[in-house]
Amino acid sequence: MDTQEKKSSFGKRCLILAACMALLAAGYAALRNTAGWYLAGLSGEESLGYFCSDDTWYQWDLEGEPVAVEEPAQTQGGLEGYTLSNQPDGLFLVAEDGTESQFQVEGLLPESIRSCQDGSAVLGRTEDGTLYLFSVRKGALESQQKIDTQVTEAAFTATKQDIYYQKGTSFYYCSGGVKAPIAEHVLSLAASTENQWIYYVAGESDEDETGQLVLFHVGRETVLDEDVAQVVYCGGGKALYRKGDGSVWIAAGETIESTVYRAEQLRTQRR
Repeated sequence: MDTQEKKSSFGKRCLILAACMALLAAGYAALRNTAGWYLAGLSGEESLGYFCSDDTWYQWDLEGEPVAVEEPAQTQGGLEGYTLSNQPDGLFLVAEDGTESQFQVEGLLPESIRSCQDGSAVLGRTEDGTLYLFSVRKGALESQQKIDTQVTEAAFTATKQDIYYQKGTSFYYCSGGVKAPIAEHVLSLAASTENQWIYYVAGESDEDETGQLVLFHVGRETVLDEDVAQVVYCGGGKALYRKGDGSVWIAAGETIESTVYRAEQLRTQRR
């Protein structure tokens, strides 16, 4: 398949995905008043940005001056309103009210479990990378659906039950059971907890150290910058990113802004 055919095929996939997501959004809007539905992430947790410059870590809220701190721990949130109980007879989901139910899939990795922000669904993958979506009702697991195989990372977007995941360095999006490949050779990826924005950096090959920074939103992709090495999400729809020359920039949707700072690494933590 030549380059033009690839672009045409990819464009068609994006259009199909965008149409499906638009229909889902309309359906959700119609149901939200009668079914108690709300947009997950409207009041989502804020995150803090961190960058390392000359072996010193700095915490930054993207407003005032960065503050020197101890090296932040690597954290990965995503289990909201539940805890896990790893018992001899299996892995159990425990709701805040004490409701306990067992996952009916063997070999789920406890560290892979994620919940959407309204608590109506949970994600989990097995050691071999099989990704499952579990529906939750009144705090208890109700049903399950296999999403994909060979998955290495997966999480929910701010929209109810929309999923973004990676298979190695390939990035996929799944909405309402419709899944589509979005990009290959992804070097870094960060998703907003307030809306459907996903920032990712993609090179031309897996060997690349930098690539294009792209904003993915409801099937539409916008290239924001070039020669980008890493991106992290920092709350309020904003992302911090580092270019190949070490300069640190801020992205807020399709708007980018330079800063006076330089860094060798970026990190984020929820607060």
